[in-house]
Amino acid sequence: MGRGLVCGIGALALSIAYYAAATGVPASLLSDAVGADGLPKVLAVALGLLGILAAVRAVLARSIPAGDAPEGGGVAAHARALGMVALGAAYAVLTPTLGYVVGTIAFLFFVATYSGQRPSLRLAAISAAGGLVLWLVFVKLLGVAMPLGMLAPLLG
Repeated sequence: MGRGLVCGIGALALSIAYYAAATGVPASLLSDAVGADGLPKVLAVALGLLGILAAVRAVLARSIPAGDAPEGGGVAAHARALGMVALGAAYAVLTPTLGYVVGTIAFLFFVATYSGQRPSLRLAAISAAGGLVLWLVFVKLLGVAMPLGMLAPLLG
């Protein structure tokens, strides 16, 4: 078995175990509509889907002749991945101060820029729309409290 297939199957197995563990999270009197187990279950399902995708991709890649396969990343790919992790860490640290909406808009913009998109008004508008849609989904639709950060004085 190839490394991609093993990783995909491993991610799927881990997601099943994580989902099972999430069902054991007790509900409290302070629970909201989503509940304490809501986010872990969503993350488990996402991990499972990514595991299935990795496994399918590995199986399909076996049908490509070895000479046509793209080359691996090496150190540069690991450095790029580390940069993406740093962006995620910065988002987690700065969002309570900036607020969910502002932090998410900035995160979307910088991840797209880091991934190769040229900064533009179009990218800023897409990032703003994405941040607002995510805020609407989590705060208004799911009722999850998100930090207001620097917008708190403006919103009362």
